[in-house]
Amino acid sequence: AQVQVVTRHGARSPYHSLPNQSNPHHFICQLHGEEAEVANRWPELFRVFHDESHEAVEPQPSLHLGTESDGVTCQPGGLLMEGVKQTRAIGTHLREAYGEFLADLTPSQVYARTETLPRVVLSSVSLLSGLLLGKAGNIKPAAQQYPVYIIEPDSQEPMNGLPCAAGEAFKTKADEEYGYPESVLKRLGRLFGLQDFGPYMKTVDPAIADVTYTALCDDGDFPCGPGGCVNAVFQQELEGLYNGKWTSQFGEGDGLKGSKLLMYPLIKEVFSLMASDSRPRFTLFTGRDLVIGPVASALGFFDNRWPPFASHIVFELWQPKGVSSKVESDMRVRVLFDGADVTSKFGCKNELCPLEVFGAAVEGMLDGHTSHAEACTLTRQRSGLLKGAAGLTALLVLLVPLFLATRRSKPSVEAMNQPLLY
Repeated sequence: AQVQVVTRHGARSPYHSLPNQSNPHHFICQLHGEEAEVANRWPELFRVFHDESHEAVEPQPSLHLGTESDGVTCQPGGLLMEGVKQTRAIGTHLREAYGEFLADLTPSQVYARTETLPRVVLSSVSLLSGLLLGKAGNIKPAAQQYPVYIIEPDSQEPMNGLPCAAGEAFKTKADEEYGYPESVLKRLGRLFGLQDFGPYMKTVDPAIADVTYTALCDDGDFPCGPGGCVNAVFQQELEGLYNGKWTSQFGEGDGLKGSKLLMYPLIKEVFSLMASDSRPRFTLFTGRDLVIGPVASALGFFDNRWPPFASHIVFELWQPKGVSSKVESDMRVRVLFDGADVTSKFGCKNELCPLEVFGAAVEGMLDGHTSHAEACTLTRQRSGLLKGAAGLTALLVLLVPLFLATRRSKPSVEAMNQPLLY
């Protein structure tokens, strides 16, 4: 009855830089071959509209890879050729996997919305071009342009987490509680000739991770500084720490509470589109890692790792064969995370979950509150946060002598076997 996809954008260039790096990678943002041929059709196939007014955005966002003045070098955070390949491959796979159901979609059967960052917009149209044009890229879709919607300002886009004081408080608390081991910071400082490497490990995507993973995705090398290079063994250790950071900030404890509150509006929208009498056949939400990770956490199937480029969640809506009824009790849901069936993770015993059970799981994200607004009221959550703070204060009083002797760091999560963001 319906397919909905929530996805992260494809591989990109970095938007951080490392001090004293001796081998910065040169990222080229040029398309060639089949990808270039298909991308040339993007302006013909797609037009960007405001979601609320349905008026065309003027001027239209550029549907070309962003480059510096030389016309070759990628702009910071720009979508790479590899990112176009990744997202287009998802689209072509969806077309093949769902066969006639997603073949020959008309513009009225598609609802696509994207965050406004250029790499995210381009990832949206790349995925859609794979879905609409197929692997060969020579299928002729409907003559009318397909709309791609944006919501402005960004603070009103559910993918960014609508304003929620309690959710932001939980997220901030989880962020502040995680610390990288002092030994790792010192080792990175020696490699890059810095007394204090701490400032380059701030945010959920620290500079060292951003520079390393984007280079590896573009056939580049590990970063080097005056004191040597990051090697494969050290990189594996760092990957485990980044995964630990993500798990702490989005997948457990206060981080998980924040994910549920901040992603509830988007997941509720997914459910509402399932339950609608005028549901689109195909829906696409394209965002960043800060969308795909918290959504997976909120629904109980986060895999404790930083979501890779082009990571995606598919929500399938099924109805009995030969039955035209749109009664909710007849509908079933299946959810896939990067191709793996995760339907059981939110309380369903069978491969296909009753729509009302999925809806109950969505409402359960509010932890007993009657509305999202009530759940987001900081005063209702404050007692839990204050109790946690009071407990932490008491613990710190007991541990002060120990802290003077040695610095505590959060245990790392087991490292991955593959480059994290590839």
